[in-house]
Amino acid sequence: MSLPIVQLDVAAIKTPTSNQRGIPLGARGVTKDGRVFRYARANEALTAGYLIFSKAPTEWQFATNAPITTDSGTIAVTATTIKLSSTWSAFTGTTGTTGVVANTFKDGYLFVTKGTGLGQYVRVESNTTGSTGTAAQSVTFTLKDETPLSEALSTANEIVVTHNMYDKVVQNLGEASQTSAVIPVGVTVCAVTIDYYFWLQTWGPVVVLSEGTVAIGELVANSTDAATTGAVGRYALNASATGLDLLGALRRPPIGTVLVAAPDAEMSVIDLHIAP
Repeated sequence: MSLPIVQLDVAAIKTPTSNQRGIPLGARGVTKDGRVFRYARANEALTAGYLIFSKAPTEWQFATNAPITTDSGTIAVTATTIKLSSTWSAFTGTTGTTGVVANTFKDGYLFVTKGTGLGQYVRVESNTTGSTGTAAQSVTFTLKDETPLSEALSTANEIVVTHNMYDKVVQNLGEASQTSAVIPVGVTVCAVTIDYYFWLQTWGPVVVLSEGTVAIGELVANSTDAATTGAVGRYALNASATGLDLLGALRRPPIGTVLVAAPDAEMSVIDLHIAP
């Protein structure tokens, strides 16, 4: 079963709410003019017209594959829960005194990455609090009915668990992309309160903060300028001591085309191309 497609009006896209309203994170919303949005939750107060990022990769997935615990035995295709055991010390996301916090991975995914049934996935309804701190703790995941297993699993399988990329999104990762990969997920069309749910634009014309000199028709990517984090800037292969900075370009893929150019640190209009 796929995520729902929601028909959106101005009131919906301009009104964040404290309640999830039964809409899954990542659900796709569309307006009559063809703009596309994804349902998201803010990890901090967000500003209108800013480029928004998923949390850093170390905060939303296992650093290594997690084996199914021996007490789980064979996991049948009818299973509604899966228990995983792993060393969570490399996981820097939502943890408490006992390790992973309950429902950190709600609306996320479990992917089978080794063994029989390689490639299948299930969506997460909820997860328990970690049992023994960050080292070798066990976490039980309850699965959503809509994505059952297609093949049985055993302790020979390994699984990667990922946080939903639209959960607890942030606007302050621009500078980090100078040295590491970040994942831009959309642009805010209104201000959002911390922990509120909202529609994040991912496709089509949108107003967004821009950094440096941009021109109509140019490709843009997320800015790495600390002073304008949350902005877009010209996409370019910059020169380095050893030639073109190809790694830097890979860390900052183009996300749209300039429709109306503005001066530095002001709002441009771009045709956004992140998630159609």
